[in-house]
Amino acid sequence: MNKIFFKITGVILTLSFALGSITAKAEQKNDNVYEAQSLVDGIVDFKLSQTDSSTVQEWIDGALTENAGKSSEWYIFSLSRYGDFDFSGYESALLSFLGQQKKCTASSALKYALVLASVGSSDSYISETVNSATGKQCVMSYIYGLHLLNNGYGNGSVTADETIGTLLGMQTSDGGWAITGDIAETDATAMAIQALAPHYEENETVRKAMDNALILLSERQLEGGDYASYGVSNPESTCQVLTALTSLGIDPMTDERFIKNGNNLIDGLKIYHKADGSFSHEKDKEYNENATVQTFYSLISYIRFSESKSPLYILEDESETITQTPPVTSDTDKEPATDIDAKEEEIPEKTAETDYRLPVCLVISGAAVVAAVILILIKKGKKQNLIAVGAIAAAGIIFVLVTDFRGTEDYYGSVTKKDNPVGTVTISIRCDTIVGKSDEDYIPDDGIILNDSFEIEENETVFDILVEAAKKHSVQLDYSGTAGTVYISGINYIYEFDFGDLSGWMYLVNGEKSSVGCDGYVLSDGDFIEWLYSCEMGNDLT
Repeated sequence: MNKIFFKITGVILTLSFALGSITAKAEQKNDNVYEAQSLVDGIVDFKLSQTDSSTVQEWIDGALTENAGKSSEWYIFSLSRYGDFDFSGYESALLSFLGQQKKCTASSALKYALVLASVGSSDSYISETVNSATGKQCVMSYIYGLHLLNNGYGNGSVTADETIGTLLGMQTSDGGWAITGDIAETDATAMAIQALAPHYEENETVRKAMDNALILLSERQLEGGDYASYGVSNPESTCQVLTALTSLGIDPMTDERFIKNGNNLIDGLKIYHKADGSFSHEKDKEYNENATVQTFYSLISYIRFSESKSPLYILEDESETITQTPPVTSDTDKEPATDIDAKEEEIPEKTAETDYRLPVCLVISGAAVVAAVILILIKKGKKQNLIAVGAIAAAGIIFVLVTDFRGTEDYYGSVTKKDNPVGTVTISIRCDTIVGKSDEDYIPDDGIILNDSFEIEENETVFDILVEAAKKHSVQLDYSGTAGTVYISGINYIYEFDFGDLSGWMYLVNGEKSSVGCDGYVLSDGDFIEWLYSCEMGNDLT
């Protein structure tokens, strides 16, 4: 009996030591990963519930495939970097959509090409788009184009070196990048870093430019760990910074440059987390699709980083260890010395599972050992009793390993009944100014593209209702930008500059122009929204 007791005690001590060691490592290295995984799982559960899907594959084959080319792309891209799914149905649907497209902006075309590449498509659309669209529309077309060039797409007529050179030349005087103007925008800066990241180690010019950009991003971080754009604190900007840092091999949870008042980037994202698993654009506001999907892929980027996998935009199947981390530079030194070597940080080896499974299995094992010891101490340690304890523990471990308690869609994906309407607005989309100027069949004879009324919930914007109306009436919509910077470039295949250098879309509310973007104008009951196509910057509208 004493021998058995001491043997069991030895086993317990050994397991306790091992468990303590592993737990300490998990607490030190993986707590943030577990938290990120939990947030990702919450988004997935929210989307599955929203689309009435029972599995991620069902969501892909259903709602995401049905909305290929319209609203699914960033979710598909995220899922392609997250797990092993079948995207063949979506790929066919997107290629069909693109084949029917009459027009598409350069940035949108490159986005479609990037998503096709991420799901393993071999369609010629990808390389053709790299060659024809890179650099053809603002900084974003260089960024998306460089992502594809970094993955080997194109035929050589457009090169990564040329694109990098142009992108570096677009850096603002304060050290970042912007869609327009010379004042850096947080989102554009972070997105430029994401594209340039693979060239950080080998290209001194890139390294110098990005070190300055990192200083700028560090300085702009708020006390809560999040970021603001255009004066509005939001998760989307935080997401882009998180993706940028992990693309560079920087651990944003431990790098002191990106921890403010004890809060890191995930703390910043949690400010906007809602109980249903989704995210809002502003604290304590309603669910927002842009905020949710960007949080989704930025957290996946962090999880990939923690598992030593390739960065989010490097479309490799193999894992690779990232060791290059840009140096910590002084906040007052905008031009870091070129002879300072990059600080190397060793990324922990990937564990079998970086989610809840390992600690739960260890707890079950520990509980089984304790139960066995108790049985022995109370003289009930018969062979069959110990076998029963082992069998129960084994069954529990198997259950944990084979189940996956996770389970994610889009305001701009399906029109749903609004639970808490606060009023009704009317929206009209017209193109009277170009009637008779083209024989294209997508220009209505009377210039009226749609007229309809919609219920609104608190804090819904002009952009929200435009998206809802476009979906309901199957009207093509093309826009660019992120939160606070959304720009409508095309509606119903009618684009800016189609009818002159001053042509494009503008909106009025109750007959008045607004100084804020369409995603910043919060609607009230009874508002009348007009989207009008002008050939003379509004001067031809009556």
